[in-house]
Amino acid sequence: MGLDTVELVFAFEDEFGVSIKDEDTEHLTTPAAVAAYISARVRTGVDQSCPSQVGFYRIRAILIRAFAIPRNQITPNTLWSQLFLSDI
Repeated sequence: MGLDTVELVFAFEDEFGVSIKDEDTEHLTTPAAVAAYISARVRTGVDQSCPSQVGFYRIRAILIRAFAIPRNQITPNTLWSQLFLSDI
């Protein structure tokens, strides 16, 4: 696991208050995969119509804030390898 991956996982854990297992990180290759993983583990309020969409927006905000990635480069199906130089 590269340094970018570790920082990204820590940011997700802090933002959503979850613990992500090391063995699960290899399957979390896109923002959509992370959103689905986290929404399955976080209880959401009934007022949220689509937890995975809300999760994606929060994940995108982390990427923009922590890594200065332009917003238009981050879609639900963007591979981490497209966003980072190191192999994630």
